[in-house]
Amino acid sequence: MGYAVTLAVVPLERREAFLADAGVTVTDRLDPHAEAPLSAGEVRAFFLIWRNLRMVPLQSEPDWPGLSRVAPLHVLDVVDSAGAQMLTYYENGEERWVIEGSDMHEDFLGITGVPPHDIDAVRQRIIDEMRERFPDVPEDPDEVAAYNTEIPARVFSDITGFNHEDGPFEGLHALSGDVPLLSMSGKRKDPNAKPWWKIW
Repeated sequence: MGYAVTLAVVPLERREAFLADAGVTVTDRLDPHAEAPLSAGEVRAFFLIWRNLRMVPLQSEPDWPGLSRVAPLHVLDVVDSAGAQMLTYYENGEERWVIEGSDMHEDFLGITGVPPHDIDAVRQRIIDEMRERFPDVPEDPDEVAAYNTEIPARVFSDITGFNHEDGPFEGLHALSGDVPLLSMSGKRKDPNAKPWWKIW
């Protein structure tokens, strides 16, 4: 089945500011298998949020841009069943750059903005590692292009030292709720607001 997950990291020293703005707390409940909708833990110099996309509402996007006003954010979305990955960097309320690997793009790779990474070198490293394991990896550039779908997660791993394929880790704790979500108008939803249909 593979992963359907969003991983977001902020610098460890911005952890409390991030949690306060998100309106959530880290609970005492250990969640080493990431069975809660959201879990979090420390990874090297980062505070990592593991958001299980199979257990959260997908009709609304998290307010990552808003949260980046208190802490710069790298956000990795991985949906293995769709063969898609996307890494986005937010800072000061704005999306700065995006690396997206999927068959929706020519050569399986789309880049927005200017990521501060040598994408060609990352791609070559992935191919070299694959050829060490499977010597018959094709030389044809069109076939090799499929490995571009792995670039977002590899860049995320280079930044954080965490590879999502290693899975959840022992230090994860369940969070008390979800991060703020965006309404259709692009504004942050009030988590205490009644649904529009509820008049009592």
